[in-house]
Amino acid sequence: MRGIIFSIVFLMLIAGVYAGFCCRDPVTLQKKCYDTGECCTDAGIWYPSCYDFEIGVSGERSFKVGEKSPVIVYITNKGSYADSYDLSYEIISTSPNLILVDMTGAALIKDINPGETKRVYPQITILSSTATGKVIFTAASQARPAVQKSAELYILESDNYLSLPEFSILGFLSLILLVGIFRYISIKRRSVSL
Repeated sequence: MRGIIFSIVFLMLIAGVYAGFCCRDPVTLQKKCYDTGECCTDAGIWYPSCYDFEIGVSGERSFKVGEKSPVIVYITNKGSYADSYDLSYEIISTSPNLILVDMTGAALIKDINPGETKRVYPQITILSSTATGKVIFTAASQARPAVQKSAELYILESDNYLSLPEFSILGFLSLILLVGIFRYISIKRRSVSL
Protein backbone atom coordinates (compact mmCIF):
# COMPACT_ATOMS: atom_id res chain seq x y z
CA MET A 1 0.00 0.00 0.00
CA ARG A 2 2.85 2.40 0.80
CA GLY A 3 4.32 1.78 -2.65
CA ILE A 4 1.06 2.78 -4.37
CA ILE A 5 0.71 5.99 -2.31
CA PHE A 6 4.38 6.83 -2.91
CA SER A 7 3.91 6.25 -6.67
CA ILE A 8 0.81 8.48 -6.80
CA VAL A 9 2.54 11.29 -4.88
CA PHE A 10 5.63 10.92 -7.08
CA LEU A 11 3.53 11.14 -10.29
CA MET A 12 1.68 14.18 -8.95
CA LEU A 13 4.99 15.93 -8.21
CA ILE A 14 6.31 15.17 -11.69
CA ALA A 15 3.09 16.42 -13.29
CA GLY A 16 3.22 19.60 -11.17
CA VAL A 17 6.82 20.34 -12.12
CA TYR A 18 6.17 19.65 -15.81
CA ALA A 19 3.06 21.86 -16.05
CA GLY A 20 5.14 24.95 -15.35
CA PHE A 21 2.44 27.59 -14.90
CA CYS A 22 -1.27 28.12 -15.45
CA CYS A 23 -2.90 30.95 -17.42
CA ARG A 24 -6.17 31.67 -19.16
CA ASP A 25 -6.60 30.49 -22.74
CA PRO A 26 -6.75 33.58 -25.04
CA VAL A 27 -9.87 32.26 -26.85
CA THR A 28 -11.97 30.48 -24.21
CA LEU A 29 -10.52 32.26 -21.13
CA GLN A 30 -10.48 28.88 -19.34
CA LYS A 31 -7.57 28.26 -16.99
CA LYS A 32 -5.00 25.88 -18.53
CA CYS A 33 -1.46 24.93 -17.66
CA TYR A 34 1.43 25.55 -20.04
CA ASP A 35 5.14 24.80 -20.13
CA THR A 36 6.04 27.57 -22.62
CA GLY A 37 4.92 31.14 -23.18
CA GLU A 38 3.89 33.79 -20.68
CA CYS A 39 0.89 34.98 -18.70
CA CYS A 40 0.18 38.48 -20.02
CA THR A 41 -1.98 41.33 -18.67
CA ASP A 42 -3.65 41.48 -15.28
CA ALA A 43 -6.18 38.87 -16.44
CA GLY A 44 -3.31 36.38 -16.92
CA ILE A 45 -3.96 35.44 -20.55
CA TRP A 46 -1.46 33.06 -22.18
CA TYR A 47 0.56 34.18 -25.21
CA PRO A 48 3.74 32.75 -26.74
CA SER A 49 5.39 36.00 -25.60
CA CYS A 50 4.05 39.25 -24.16
CA TYR A 51 6.95 41.54 -25.10
CA ASP A 52 9.58 40.02 -27.35
CA PHE A 53 11.45 41.35 -30.37
CA GLU A 54 14.31 40.74 -32.77
CA ILE A 55 16.96 43.26 -33.75
CA GLY A 56 19.26 43.20 -36.75
CA VAL A 57 21.67 45.54 -38.48
CA SER A 58 22.90 45.70 -42.05
CA GLY A 59 25.11 48.06 -43.97
CA GLU A 60 28.54 48.51 -45.44
CA ARG A 61 31.51 46.88 -43.76
CA SER A 62 33.88 49.25 -45.57
CA PHE A 63 33.38 53.00 -45.12
CA LYS A 64 34.78 56.09 -46.82
CA VAL A 65 36.85 58.20 -44.49
CA GLY A 66 35.06 61.42 -43.56
CA GLU A 67 31.73 60.48 -45.15
CA LYS A 68 28.52 59.78 -43.22
CA SER A 69 27.33 56.31 -44.20
CA PRO A 70 23.83 55.18 -43.21
CA VAL A 71 23.29 51.71 -41.81
CA ILE A 72 19.95 50.00 -41.29
CA VAL A 73 18.85 48.84 -37.85
CA TYR A 74 15.58 46.95 -37.96
CA ILE A 75 13.41 45.78 -35.09
CA THR A 76 10.61 43.20 -35.42
CA ASN A 77 8.03 42.99 -32.64
CA LYS A 78 7.61 39.27 -31.88
CA GLY A 79 5.42 39.88 -28.82
CA SER A 80 1.67 40.01 -28.46
CA TYR A 81 1.41 43.72 -27.66
CA ALA A 82 2.54 46.97 -29.29
CA ASP A 83 5.80 48.27 -27.87
CA SER A 84 8.36 51.05 -28.27
CA TYR A 85 12.12 50.63 -28.04
CA ASP A 86 15.08 52.75 -26.95
CA LEU A 87 18.11 52.25 -29.20
CA SER A 88 21.66 52.86 -27.98
CA TYR A 89 25.11 51.94 -29.25
CA GLU A 90 28.55 51.00 -28.01
CA ILE A 91 31.79 51.21 -29.99
CA ILE A 92 34.33 48.42 -29.48
CA SER A 93 37.63 49.39 -31.09
CA THR A 94 41.28 50.04 -30.29
CA SER A 95 40.60 53.67 -31.26
CA PRO A 96 36.89 54.36 -30.59
CA ASN A 97 37.35 58.12 -31.04
CA LEU A 98 37.88 57.50 -34.79
CA ILE A 99 34.37 56.05 -35.21
CA LEU A 100 31.43 58.44 -34.88
CA VAL A 101 27.78 57.35 -34.73
CA ASP A 102 24.98 59.84 -35.43
CA MET A 103 21.73 58.58 -33.87
CA THR A 104 19.57 61.52 -35.03
CA GLY A 105 16.05 60.18 -35.50
CA ALA A 106 17.11 56.64 -34.56
CA ALA A 107 17.32 56.67 -30.76
CA LEU A 108 13.61 55.91 -30.24
CA ILE A 109 11.49 53.49 -32.26
CA LYS A 110 7.86 54.13 -31.34
CA ASP A 111 4.71 52.04 -31.47
CA ILE A 112 5.60 48.84 -33.29
CA ASN A 113 2.59 46.55 -33.52
CA PRO A 114 2.90 42.76 -33.09
CA GLY A 115 4.51 41.21 -36.18
CA GLU A 116 5.55 44.62 -37.56
CA THR A 117 9.11 45.58 -38.53
CA LYS A 118 10.44 49.14 -38.40
CA ARG A 119 13.76 50.42 -39.67
CA VAL A 120 15.90 53.34 -38.52
CA TYR A 121 19.01 54.73 -40.18
CA PRO A 122 21.86 55.80 -37.88
CA GLN A 123 24.91 57.18 -39.70
CA ILE A 124 28.51 56.12 -39.11
CA THR A 125 31.51 58.31 -39.90
CA ILE A 126 35.06 56.93 -39.94
CA LEU A 127 37.83 59.48 -39.29
CA SER A 128 40.83 57.36 -40.29
CA SER A 129 41.53 54.58 -42.77
CA THR A 130 43.04 52.56 -39.91
CA ALA A 131 39.81 52.54 -37.85
CA THR A 132 38.40 49.04 -37.35
CA GLY A 133 36.14 47.51 -34.75
CA LYS A 134 32.47 46.98 -34.22
CA VAL A 135 29.41 48.98 -33.27
CA ILE A 136 26.92 47.18 -31.03
CA PHE A 137 23.35 48.47 -31.31
CA THR A 138 21.19 47.60 -28.28
CA ALA A 139 17.41 47.93 -28.17
CA ALA A 140 15.47 47.95 -24.89
CA SER A 141 11.74 47.44 -24.62
CA GLN A 142 9.98 50.39 -22.98
CA ALA A 143 7.26 48.09 -21.61
CA ARG A 144 9.88 45.82 -20.02
CA PRO A 145 13.22 47.67 -19.81
CA ALA A 146 14.98 44.49 -18.66
CA VAL A 147 14.27 42.94 -22.09
CA GLN A 148 17.27 43.99 -24.20
CA LYS A 149 18.75 42.55 -27.37
CA SER A 150 21.77 43.55 -29.44
CA ALA A 151 23.08 43.35 -32.99
CA GLU A 152 26.67 43.97 -34.12
CA LEU A 153 28.06 45.76 -37.18
CA TYR A 154 31.73 45.06 -37.91
CA ILE A 155 33.89 47.77 -39.46
CA LEU A 156 36.56 45.89 -41.36
CA GLU A 157 38.31 48.55 -43.40
CA SER A 158 37.99 52.09 -44.68
CA ASP A 159 38.54 53.49 -48.16
CA ASN A 160 40.75 56.47 -48.96
CA TYR A 161 40.02 59.97 -47.78
CA LEU A 162 37.44 61.98 -49.61
CA SER A 163 38.93 64.65 -51.83
CA LEU A 164 37.39 68.08 -52.16
CA PRO A 165 35.67 68.65 -55.53
CA GLU A 166 38.03 71.46 -56.54
CA PHE A 167 40.96 69.04 -56.35
CA SER A 168 39.50 66.38 -58.62
CA ILE A 169 41.06 65.68 -62.04
CA LEU A 170 38.35 67.66 -63.84
CA GLY A 171 38.82 70.61 -61.47
CA PHE A 172 42.59 70.49 -61.93
CA LEU A 173 42.27 70.49 -65.75
CA SER A 174 39.78 73.37 -65.58
CA LEU A 175 42.22 75.33 -63.41
CA ILE A 176 45.06 74.80 -65.95
CA LEU A 177 42.77 75.87 -68.81
CA LEU A 178 41.70 78.99 -66.91
CA VAL A 179 45.33 79.97 -66.21
CA GLY A 180 46.14 79.46 -69.92
CA ILE A 181 43.24 81.70 -71.00
CA PHE A 182 44.28 84.50 -68.58
CA ARG A 183 47.90 84.23 -69.75
CA TYR A 184 46.82 84.45 -73.41
CA ILE A 185 44.62 87.50 -72.71
CA SER A 186 47.40 89.29 -70.80
CA ILE A 187 49.89 88.67 -73.67
CA LYS A 188 47.36 89.98 -76.23
CA ARG A 189 46.78 93.16 -74.18
CA ARG A 190 50.50 93.86 -73.99
CA SER A 191 50.98 93.39 -77.72
CA VAL A 192 48.04 95.71 -78.53
CA SER A 193 49.28 98.45 -76.21
CA LEU A 194 52.76 98.40 -77.85
